[in-house]
Amino acid sequence: PALTANLTFSNDPQTQTPLDEILCADTANNPDALPMLQYTLQELYLQRSDNNELLHSVYTKLGGIEGAIGKKAEDIFIDLSNEQQQQLKSVLSQLITLNHDGKTITSRAARWQTLTNTSQKELVQAMVDSRLFVSHLQNEEACFSLAHEALLRQWPRAKQWINDHKDALAIKSHLQHQAQNWIDEGKSSAYLLAPGKPLQEAQLLLNDKLFRLDDNEHALIKSSIKKTKAKIRVKRVTVALLCLLTFTALLMSFTSFKAQQHAQKKQLEAESLLGFMVGDFADKLRSVKRMDLLDGISNKALEYFTNQTDESGSLFGFSDNKAQFNNRFQYAQTLEAMGEVAYSRGKTDEAFTAFENASTRLEALLKIKSNNLELLTLAGANAFWLGQLHYDKSDYAATEPLFKKYHTYSETMYSLAPNDFNSIMELSYSHNSLGSLYLKQFNYTSAKQRFTESLALKNEALELKPNNKNLLRDKADTISWLASTEERLGHFNRALDMFNNATNELRIMLNKYPNDASLYKGLASNYIQQSYLLSYLSDKSLAYEKAEQATTAINIARLQDPANKQFQRSYFRFLALQLVLSKNIQTENEVNEILNFLAQEKFNNTEIINTQISLIQYFSQRGFYSKAEALLKSLEQSDDYREQVNSLNEDGLGSISAIVNLANAKLTPNEEEKKIYCQNALNILGSKKTKSLHYTFPLIQAHTCLNKDAKITNLKNSLTKLGINNFEL
Repeated sequence: PALTANLTFSNDPQTQTPLDEILCADTANNPDALPMLQYTLQELYLQRSDNNELLHSVYTKLGGIEGAIGKKAEDIFIDLSNEQQQQLKSVLSQLITLNHDGKTITSRAARWQTLTNTSQKELVQAMVDSRLFVSHLQNEEACFSLAHEALLRQWPRAKQWINDHKDALAIKSHLQHQAQNWIDEGKSSAYLLAPGKPLQEAQLLLNDKLFRLDDNEHALIKSSIKKTKAKIRVKRVTVALLCLLTFTALLMSFTSFKAQQHAQKKQLEAESLLGFMVGDFADKLRSVKRMDLLDGISNKALEYFTNQTDESGSLFGFSDNKAQFNNRFQYAQTLEAMGEVAYSRGKTDEAFTAFENASTRLEALLKIKSNNLELLTLAGANAFWLGQLHYDKSDYAATEPLFKKYHTYSETMYSLAPNDFNSIMELSYSHNSLGSLYLKQFNYTSAKQRFTESLALKNEALELKPNNKNLLRDKADTISWLASTEERLGHFNRALDMFNNATNELRIMLNKYPNDASLYKGLASNYIQQSYLLSYLSDKSLAYEKAEQATTAINIARLQDPANKQFQRSYFRFLALQLVLSKNIQTENEVNEILNFLAQEKFNNTEIINTQISLIQYFSQRGFYSKAEALLKSLEQSDDYREQVNSLNEDGLGSISAIVNLANAKLTPNEEEKKIYCQNALNILGSKKTKSLHYTFPLIQAHTCLNKDAKITNLKNSLTKLGINNFEL
């Protein structure tokens, strides 16, 4: 809705933080988040600038999320006349009551007809106009109530009134519940007020002009005083209620059209707000990886839109096709948000159900408006997430048609709006998704083509937004994907150049954003990829330099974000590789640091496994064979390691399993066992469809170990030309 209405957000003039990010942060830290946010967004929208900008100055003036309602209420109250202000106590007495527990303050609806004078009505109307109260129908009667109970906690005048009248409220609440019980039990005399204090307090309340009692409460008090006249009083109350209902029915038939229009207006306002919450606001939460905050909101939104769909033919249903379309779109949008929330919490079955339901509704909407950009964006995202669920399970055959479907939607968007930033980025992301899939399918030529297209589109988008931080980060990431693809194609030097290009992009960004830990993580990852490639050369100095740079960068990231476990694991993996490549003899402290870290971890991810393997190589190279054997044994005996080897596909732990066999071959003194280990490695690596050094180098090592290197002369010569010539274990 904000995008459709061309709304933008201003920045905090001191911190330059966008207003929408401030709203996200304040919402996450406030127990009354949803009602506060709803009211604040409405006020920001009503007080927007002439160029449709939601202003930080207005947000500050309102007093932020917590102060908005209370401040607004006080502002409205101060502007009222003295006569109108004096009616506040009477109005509050009709709106505030206690829950059944007799302790918790809550609100209730009050009838317009209970307002006894013009000043009271003017006070209530002023609050309704300011959206602090809402006017509505209840039991076919015109009523008003608090828009949000947060007003009782945030407005000092309301809080003071509650504190001053706690005893009276308790009596009133008790009387209200007693009267209801009396009515529920057929006005049995057993439920009348007991003589003594209960009846005396009720009589005092009856004479209190501040608190207005309804007919049932009056009837209960009078029946308790004069039991003998109970039948007469019941008849009078019945006649009075019948007259009241008759009058109300006549009044509502006269004003029904106006009431319907008012209800529809309120409904549209509610839908716009809910649409914003699961649309533009969800995008902001998605960018900070806090989609979990949408959990309750998305469920409420789904319930609302479900009810509206069920009641579309009712009096207050949607009266035109546009409204029906918007409702159905927001229904699908809500399902999509629920799917992302479930995915972020690891509930994949729940996520799949939500995405599937959203897909069904989106396809139906596309038959109505096939060229709607917002609809195409959501449909593309839906296809991506359904594909991602299959991708996570390594079911690439099921992933491909869904990623291609995402690409088709993105191509349609681009053809409709080739200069639209969102259209360009969606098409770029769809190419990236297909590229990552083709890598898993060993279709490296197609993967390279997709990543190249994605990079070209990102450069096109940069012409529109040259300083967009996320876009610049995505560009560096795509260059890294291209580098990895070139490496798998056997283009050693080209891969190194592209990894270097990615590091240059990230270093430029870090000059502007030195406190962004994720940028340091990206920089470190590119350095370590270069180090791994360079480590195959006979001269390890360049490889060591890159490993040292990677360790330095990831250490900055983990110091900036010490709670990030991924940063911790990467740090020790990079440090372990640095030690393997180091010529320094004094490395005992670093080795012990890594060993202490590994002692607290399990071999349930490649970071930890690679760290252990690097230490095995380190000890083996330096002649500490018993230590290397102990580490190798602990790795192979780990159930977590075996599960990882069995669960990941060929492009995952295949080379790691081969390297473990080659490590065993190097350490065993038995020549027969050595041949067996080398043959195991050869069996693992022999069927690979990649020219990656991470596979070809250990493949040549296995052949050399078995004295079969004559079979791979061409492959060996190609590596020798690169300066890689030591294939001994």
